Amino acid sequence: MSLNASLENSGPTSEPAAAPVRDDDVLLTVPQVANRLQVHVEVIRRWVRKGAMQHVRVGPGRGLIRIEESELRRHVRRGQS
Repeated sequence: MSLNASLENSGPTSEPAAAPVRDDDVLLTVPQVANRLQVHVEVIRRWVRKGAMQHVRVGPGRGLIRIEESELRRHVRRGQS
């Protein structure tokens, strides 16, 4: 099963739907994104909860948050916080 298919089959959550992952995009962890933007990891988690930053969840249960490198670039260009 592909990553996108497993994301589509995940159960309902209180968070916005995860975005499909492009095959050629790098997935970054929350600490990696926070480090690149020089903000605390909780800032990134807040943006994810608010839907201001698209993400995917990887792994069992709710999964671990991963953010595509292209989404990070889009977020910076939009100047969102």
